[in-house]
Amino acid sequence: MTRYIADYASYQGALTVADLNRAEFQVVNFKTSHTLTTKSVHPRIAAEVASAKALKMGIGTFHWLTGDAPGADQARYAFGRLSTLGLTAGTMHTVDVEEQTGTDDAESAPTFAHVRDYVTTMKSLLGRPIMLYTGDWWWTAPGRSWNGAGLTPFLMAAPNVGYLDAYPGATSPHWKAGYGGWTNLSAMQYAVDTLIYPG
Repeated sequence: MTRYIADYASYQGALTVADLNRAEFQVVNFKTSHTLTTKSVHPRIAAEVASAKALKMGIGTFHWLTGDAPGADQARYAFGRLSTLGLTAGTMHTVDVEEQTGTDDAESAPTFAHVRDYVTTMKSLLGRPIMLYTGDWWWTAPGRSWNGAGLTPFLMAAPNVGYLDAYPGATSPHWKAGYGGWTNLSAMQYAVDTLIYPG
């Protein structure tokens, strides 16, 4: 069964979880933390989490990992945020690994140690596996090509060809990953686009 997921961070502005529900998304993936901060977390997150629960939508959370604090410290901070928001149980959690050194935000890219320590610590705190979000362009850059599947078998990414015009279906070859030890994607980010309501 296909379930449609929409990310929710400050970039979504006035968009609400009720809007996502009306657009027939089944899962909302909330940004809850960023390094050791709440950078780009939606200011209405607590109310929107409550809305998602009231609408009986699936809930995911994600943390933006950088190289600016130890991975284990970031995991403990992120877990504290999840606890505060009541999101430690019955939810999926993803660590977003795509920060680049030298961009205009002055944050540094995580090393393998950052990724490993975040995943290991968060899995221990939650008592279950987590998912990793990245891109083939990031994970296969020179000096990387790490064995991510050894940390978690669950990968979310865009197709290797980039974003698509529409969801390609469950049997599409676009589910193939082929890097980091991952054979296939567990969740596909097939588009970043404007929300269009049914009808």
